[in-house]
Formats: sequence, structure tokens, C-alpha cells
Amino acid sequence: MRLTPFLRLAQSPALLESLTIPAQAVPAAKSASNLPYLVSRTKSNRIPVYIRIGAGGSKKTTLIQRVEGDRMALRDEVREALGMGGADVVVNPTTGHVVVKGSHVPKLTEWLKNKGF
Repeated sequence: MRLTPFLRLAQSPALLESLTIPAQAVPAAKSASNLPYLVSRTKSNRIPVYIRIGAGGSKKTTLIQRVEGDRMALRDEVREALGMGGADVVVNPTTGHVVVKGSHVPKLTEWLKNKGF
């Protein structure tokens, strides 16, 4: 049993035109397609930047995973963005992860978002 009656809208074309909203694509901040590397998002649509804690909690490293393409170019840009030296940002040759000394997860996540990833 329904307590309130159904609401019926008029079927006039003028009303229907005023109710329709054109679909517009949301422009991306920047296109990452012209970069020599690609950082793919995870299945849950997150940027794959993680912290690894070792040596009893005193050694922290930040990992950028899911990197495809020119990892060395990404390494160089991360060095420049964080203002770090040569040995502080390296590429693991086995896994392909970019490894950064220290805890830089929020900075790198925001930096990658601004790059369009």
C-alpha cells in the first residue's frame, strides 16, 4: 500500500530540454601521455607509492611500483622534484621499482597526481 501518490512530470519538450544536462568530460590536470614512462594505478584506483620500514623502524624507504617505460627518466625527475642526490633515488634492477631514501609518500603521491597519473 502506497501512502503518497506517484509524482508525474509533464511530457512537454520544453520541460525535458530544461531537465537534460549535457555530459561533459572532466579535463585531466595534465596529460601523462607525452612522458617516457607510465605509472599505472592499482585495482582500487590508487597511486602505487608505498613506504617500506626496516632495521627496527629506523630505516624508511619509499617505493614507486608499477612503473613501465623509461624508469631512469622517472628516477631523474623524482631526484629533481625532491632535491635529492644521486644515491638517494635509485631503480631496483630486479623489480623495476624506484626506491627513494626516507618517507616521501605524500609528496610523491601528490607529485604523480599533478603529472597526470
